[in-house]
Amino acid sequence: MSRRTCSRILKTGEEMRPGLASAPYLIYIGLGANMGDRRASLRRALRLLAHLEDTRLVRVSSFYGTPPWGDTEQDDFINAVAVFRTRLLPLVLLRRAQAVERALGRVRRTHWGPRTIDIDLLCADDGTGDGNLVLQLPDLCLPHPYLEKRAFVLLPLLEIAPGMLVGGKSLSSCMECLPEAAACRRLCAPPSFAVRHVL
Repeated sequence: MSRRTCSRILKTGEEMRPGLASAPYLIYIGLGANMGDRRASLRRALRLLAHLEDTRLVRVSSFYGTPPWGDTEQDDFINAVAVFRTRLLPLVLLRRAQAVERALGRVRRTHWGPRTIDIDLLCADDGTGDGNLVLQLPDLCLPHPYLEKRAFVLLPLLEIAPGMLVGGKSLSSCMECLPEAAACRRLCAPPSFAVRHVL
């Protein structure tokens, strides 16, 4: 399947408010935490993201316990992936996600270090479900450049978007190449508010 660029599909028009795409699109967002009350942090982040303007929650994965990635000398994480339908342009959505991180106490001290909450934009699509819109900006690349190397993202993504391809490969085949996938485990179902308020 051909990869399409965000610049063609997510262009704005003069009659629209600044920062809005010409049509809604799907964005997959990864969430993780390994400091404090990790489950509560993920629940709070999901609530705040779900209340962003021109944005609706579609689906949330289960919560997964996962080993740290990158800097492995730290506590285990709890991770999840959620998909939203939004009209916010990706870079605008990134800024909103970073504001949510700050509101929940995120302080960026070390790269890939411990964190109260981490929110990553993973991939986007225009409703076809392939997640292959491409965006290359100094502050944001879609799909996420480490997407196919992170079991803690692929496992919850496989739960909510099993047919998605990453770099032309299925999510399950990507998982097979990652030995740390065996250490990832499902902890619990999505929070009840996320299930009730799916749109």
